[in-house]
Amino acid sequence: MKIYIIILILLSLFVGIPVNEKGWWFLWSFEFYEIPYSIFEKPTIYILEYILLVLSHSSLIILLLIDNSKIFKPIIILAPAIFVLAYYLLLGSLAVIVLIPFIIMWTICLFKSRKMTAS
Repeated sequence: MKIYIIILILLSLFVGIPVNEKGWWFLWSFEFYEIPYSIFEKPTIYILEYILLVLSHSSLIILLLIDNSKIFKPIIILAPAIFVLAYYLLLGSLAVIVLIPFIIMWTICLFKSRKMTAS
C-alpha cells in the first residue's frame, strides 16, 4: 500500500501540462512558488483556499506514517478529495484535467485500502 501512496504523493506534486515554449507547468510550482508570492494581492478567500490546499497536501504525506491506524481510512478518503477541491477552487476546471492521473491513483488507493480492511 505504501508504494501506491508514494505514487499518489508524487502525482500530487509533479503532474503538469506543457506551456508553449516555456516548458512544463507543474502543480508544485503553482502551490509553492506562484501562490506565496502573490498571496498578499489576493482576497482573503484565496488565502483560505491556499491554507486548505497546503493542509490537504500535508495530510497526503502523513498517510505514509499512519498506514495501519484507525484514522487511515477517513484520511485516504478526505485528504485527496479536499486536495482536488482546493485546486478546483483555485484554478478551475484546468486543475481537474491536470489531476486526472492523481484521481486515478487515488481510486486505486481506495480499492486497495478497502481490500486491506476486508482481509
